[in-house]
Amino acid sequence: RGGFSTVYKAKRKADGRIVAIKIPHIDQNATVEPGAFIHEAELWARLHHPNIVEVFAYGDKPFPWLCMEYMEKGSLKQRIGHLELKNALDIAIQLCDALYESHHLGVIHRDIKPANVMFNSEDKPKLADWGLGKMMIDVTQETEYEGTPAYSSPEQVKPDEFGGVGWWTDIYQVGALIYQMVTGELPFKGQNPYELALSIAKSEFAKPSEIKPDLPKDLDKILAQCLAKNKDERYKDIILLKAALEDLKSKIR
Repeated sequence: RGGFSTVYKAKRKADGRIVAIKIPHIDQNATVEPGAFIHEAELWARLHHPNIVEVFAYGDKPFPWLCMEYMEKGSLKQRIGHLELKNALDIAIQLCDALYESHHLGVIHRDIKPANVMFNSEDKPKLADWGLGKMMIDVTQETEYEGTPAYSSPEQVKPDEFGGVGWWTDIYQVGALIYQMVTGELPFKGQNPYELALSIAKSEFAKPSEIKPDLPKDLDKILAQCLAKNKDERYKDIILLKAALEDLKSKIR
């Protein structure tokens, strides 16, 4: 059970396959328009990639539900603070592959965080919750969505100053995720949502090598480009971020 949904482990009658069923939390007095849920589920179901959690089926009767690939080894959330640099880069590179696929199909994620990076039985990382996070917040009575504010980009917290959300938002969020994987800390912090949003929009983050001196300076440069306030200063395509990460990984002994 998470901030906005409950996930059940289930056995599919047709073939006995173990799957995961996700059902959003919906206030019993709320009227839910299932169209938004179905639209987002359709977007996710279009994405077929080794690093994207696969959707098998979805529907809105008797309530919104989604049947997807069961990920045996949990999420990245449990691994933060326990990753070697090379492992962290390898995970990030595979996420870049997934996003390259989705961006070229016109689908952005907008909610990349450790809880949405899952691992299968072979320990392969896969991105989950494609677009469902935002939609589920809209249709539920939940006022907080755990984790999301901390990974929000400047354009998500202050669109009037930084413009709209797009593929560049995913690049920012991957940067925030890498930052946390290698340092164990978030790039921006706040005592409350307002302070956090202000920090994301105005503050500079500590370089990873200042937090952990054994981290390479090249990683500082990569993350500075990912986490740039101005979206035009970020990588122009997720494939360019992947190339930079692969180059850095090749230099690690």
